[in-house]
This record gives sequence, C-alpha cells and structure tokens, in this order.
Amino acid sequence: MQSKCLLISSPGEKNIFPRGIMEIATFLNRRGCPTGVLPLGYYFSNRYTLDEGGYIQEEIDEKELYSIIEDAMRVEDPILVGVSNCYTKDFHNCIEVVKICKQVNPRVMTVMGGPHAT
Repeated sequence: MQSKCLLISSPGEKNIFPRGIMEIATFLNRRGCPTGVLPLGYYFSNRYTLDEGGYIQEEIDEKELYSIIEDAMRVEDPILVGVSNCYTKDFHNCIEVVKICKQVNPRVMTVMGGPHAT
C-alpha cells in the first residue's frame, strides 16, 4: 500500500525513540492518511568519533544515507516527506536528507519541522 506521507527522524537522534514523528504518524494514519516512518538514527547509532577538541563527531556515510533513503522512498512512494530536525548540530544532515529525497523523486513535497527548524 502506498503511503501518502513518509516521516524521517534526524540521523542525529541516535538511540532515541522518535516519539514526535511517531505521534504525528499515528494521528495521520488514524485519519486515513497512510504514513510511514524512517528512524534514521537507528541506522547510524554507535558511530561516533572524538575530534581534536574532544567533541563527539558523528560518522554518517553519505552513500549509506542515500541508499537507506532511496530504499524507503521506493517502497513507500510518498507524495510528502517530513524531516524532523531536533538538533542544531544535525541541521546539515537534515538538509542532505531533503536533497536526497528530491533526487530520488523530484516531484515529492518536502517539509522540515522540529525544535531546530522552528
């Protein structure tokens, strides 16, 4: 069954249940709008390195990110993709997610929400 919407959690939401987008997906599904969820943080959990200053840097392989999103887009075939951006440090990754979605399907409508986006 084709989903009308695909909600994608930020890749930086590692080991965190994407409660916000799950609640939105539940709301939409109950009102007759089939909605899928892609928790990107799940795919990239436990991939950290420390930079020279001792700060945690996330390692997100761009080819793997593209592959995961492409697979989800092909399976769900959404008309709208919503990306959740919870962390300022993850904003560039969320922009990349939107770009990939547009590369896979240029006609898909994209929106971004969450604490950082607002």
